[in-house]
Amino acid sequence: MRTFFALLCLLPLMLACDTQNSPPQVSESGPETAVTAEANTVTEPASPTITDPAAARDQLEQRVAQLDREIDALKQRVAEAPTYEQQVRLLQEANLKPQFVADMIELSQQFPQDQVAVDAMLAAVARSSGQSKVTAMNHLLDHFADRLQLKKMADQFLQEIPSPETESYLLKMIDQAPTPETKAHLLLGYSNYVDQIFPFRKALAANPNLVARLPEAQMEYINTPRTESQKLQRETFLQQIIDQYGDVVYRGRKTYGEVATAELYELQNLSVGDVVPELAGQDMDGTEFCLSDYRGKIVMLDFWGHWCPPCRAMYGHEQQLVEKLGSAPFALLGVNSDRDIETAIGAINDENLSWRNFWIGPGGTSGPIAKQWNIAAWPTVYLIGPDGVIRHKDILGDDLNAALQEMLAEMGHQVDLKGIK
Repeated sequence: MRTFFALLCLLPLMLACDTQNSPPQVSESGPETAVTAEANTVTEPASPTITDPAAARDQLEQRVAQLDREIDALKQRVAEAPTYEQQVRLLQEANLKPQFVADMIELSQQFPQDQVAVDAMLAAVARSSGQSKVTAMNHLLDHFADRLQLKKMADQFLQEIPSPETESYLLKMIDQAPTPETKAHLLLGYSNYVDQIFPFRKALAANPNLVARLPEAQMEYINTPRTESQKLQRETFLQQIIDQYGDVVYRGRKTYGEVATAELYELQNLSVGDVVPELAGQDMDGTEFCLSDYRGKIVMLDFWGHWCPPCRAMYGHEQQLVEKLGSAPFALLGVNSDRDIETAIGAINDENLSWRNFWIGPGGTSGPIAKQWNIAAWPTVYLIGPDGVIRHKDILGDDLNAALQEMLAEMGHQVDLKGIK
């Protein structure tokens, strides 16, 4: 459950693309722009065969510098073109990426044992996009995976807008992982990657300018609900971590087995459509109570802490919901993660948080409830139907209002929550 981190990673992309009617872009990396055709125009012939690694290194540096010059020149020509149509035509007629990738592949094939081969393919990946980048990445993984920092590559993929190509890269990297630690990291990375597609989908829905710049096939992939086969694949990978790599240390604090166990529990018990598991604990007065006590009502379950600025920012919204829905079959329950119960009680009293709260305990965000529910981002909100079935998770703001309004209407309670912020 990494909605918060997914949105943080997407924010720079959203900000960079927040313009109307922007001209076509000439880019050394990143997604293809409005022009996706891979033209075959080549400005210079491929370099002659080289026999010396040092000369190959010089050739690599010269070819990269040449591409930079060509890109700068193309940018200038595009900027000077008087119409958008002419700009597009220039980009179609002067696509520099396919030939550059071909040159880098040729160089890597001439010196497969030298570091220059890996560097050439890394340059090809970094300075290409679209089908050219797919070609370069697959060549890199097929021939040099044992010489790459696959863990760092997988972490980087989690920060990028999802695509079917990226999923295929992760699967290929898993097959080629050279060590148990790398294998465990990649198996977990694939699970996290699939888990983040839905949060990216929601974030992209709020930024149509960015959506317009993404290939149609990529958006179709993002907007398609995850398949049962993907869920089974995730379950298989997580179970493989538990069975084969459970004792491998994860980021120096816990084991991959612990992390995978929590993610597998969430996947199998806390997905939309699942009957919510029981949650029992004490409220701030020390009175025992259970989540199931509220069966028959719509329950908004909010994992929060006064230590968390985004959680504090929700107080006003939640107060308005409680006031507005006082006579409706609705209950707001909190799960507080402050390590000191006095901090939690003080926040409840000072901020007039009138709803009931579980206290996680002195373990705070590492407490047993947070571990069981695999809470990795704060706040995390679940909406649970009167039958105990999870209807929504990782939902905030206007989306939360709309979902609550719809669920209450299903129970015969018509309310308008549009003005609540």
